[in-house]
Amino acid sequence: MAVISGIDFRSIFSSFHEGVIVADAGGTILYYNDAQGRIDDLPPGEAIGKKIVEVYDLTEAQSTTMRCLHTGRPITHQPIFYRTRLGRFANVVSNVYPIHAEGRLVGAISFTKDYQMVEKIVSPSSGKKPEAPGNGTRYAFGDIVGSSPGLRKAVETAKMASASPSAVMIFGETGTGKEIIAQSIHNHGPMRPRTFIPINCAAIPENLLEAILFGTSRGAFTGAVDRPGLFEEAASGTLFLDEINAMPLSLQAKLLRVVQEKRIRRIGSPSETPVDVKLVSSLNEDPYRAISRGTLRKDLFYRLGVVVIAMPPLRERRGDLSALACHFIDRSSRELKKSVAAVSENVMHLFQGYPWPGNIRELAHVIEGAMNVIGDGECVIDLKHLPRHIQSFCPGYDRREPSAPFPPFSCEIPAPSPPLPTGQDRAPVPDDGPPMETLARAKDSVEKEAIRRALRASGGNVARAARMLGILSPQSLHYKLKKYGLNRKDFVPR
Repeated sequence: MAVISGIDFRSIFSSFHEGVIVADAGGTILYYNDAQGRIDDLPPGEAIGKKIVEVYDLTEAQSTTMRCLHTGRPITHQPIFYRTRLGRFANVVSNVYPIHAEGRLVGAISFTKDYQMVEKIVSPSSGKKPEAPGNGTRYAFGDIVGSSPGLRKAVETAKMASASPSAVMIFGETGTGKEIIAQSIHNHGPMRPRTFIPINCAAIPENLLEAILFGTSRGAFTGAVDRPGLFEEAASGTLFLDEINAMPLSLQAKLLRVVQEKRIRRIGSPSETPVDVKLVSSLNEDPYRAISRGTLRKDLFYRLGVVVIAMPPLRERRGDLSALACHFIDRSSRELKKSVAAVSENVMHLFQGYPWPGNIRELAHVIEGAMNVIGDGECVIDLKHLPRHIQSFCPGYDRREPSAPFPPFSCEIPAPSPPLPTGQDRAPVPDDGPPMETLARAKDSVEKEAIRRALRASGGNVARAARMLGILSPQSLHYKLKKYGLNRKDFVPR
């Protein structure tokens, strides 16, 4: 196995950054390189000559190498969480290929990429995960998982912006990790010893939000007391304004003056107070689209978007799915005290084709949900453990009997269409007809009409309308009412 046609494969494999294991048909380790030894914290001499299941605390069903030897088929891009017999834990992405000679299976070769090394691609100086700084944050750059180009660019820009007092604006779809980036910016720069204060601008009514941001003075209104706002409480620290495009335009105008003058006036106070705070804001859409839709003031964008960071959606980070799945399996295994080691090939194939509208947050919930329903004797997340809305993305799902088990077929998901070139994100206008509506505008039209029907049916009751629409939080529906300029009072029966 070591020498074929005069080529010494040992000298090639020894220089690999990936771990390499060669095993015979019975699972005995014939070759084990130094990189695999670093992953497992095990000298190669203590692994060579032993069975796979003797070195690793895995059953034959859990081991990707043994599964490959049993099936004779390659196993690719397989995230797996395991422990060696010496107690070393490892999160890896595994690729195993069968070795055939003269038409029969004689062994398997495994290539292992360390998940911790994947993290270091993004954050090479992170080293050990820093202890919780006690400043209102939980995340730093070392917690960010992935190495896709879009994510790398976002992280690099965020790191450079962390050393500056300039305002930063982060935009991206829900669930892409905007607050993790915001907290990482705070913890990477000189603000780290200070306080990080987040506030969701979509979840608080306008009059209350103004008082929370700027503070109040005694006598300003009934029951008012002298109370500092978040701008004062975040002094010399970071104030994170989440979903800034949900803030009413009138309050955006007041915020603009604070950003320009670096002074705030409490509600009811005759005097102003200087403030020194780093502002980080976020939007769930492109800021230029928010400006065109009238939900973000252009002049405020120029002040808050000194540095603009775009967070890529998960569907544009397909290469990170293995590392992310491995990360969430590890986290859920510890929290739920399960011994799940991996996801099946079918599941990973499905993950690669699924559009992930909820992004990383949805992936985390899917993994956690699967971990809750997996049986005690099972160690691999399979299609049957996934939520039905994920299962139904597989071709042939709707042809099954409702009570039938999920068939063990490999989902063949069509490759996603390539993105449109720059400047072609608008629908083309045919020469012989009216302009076509963009997909985003069509979606907004359908959503607005659905909300109108629900409000009409509920008599203007927002909580009831939210339940009818399947929206978990009435606050989310309130945000959408603002977005579409709808007033629930218009639907109350007269």
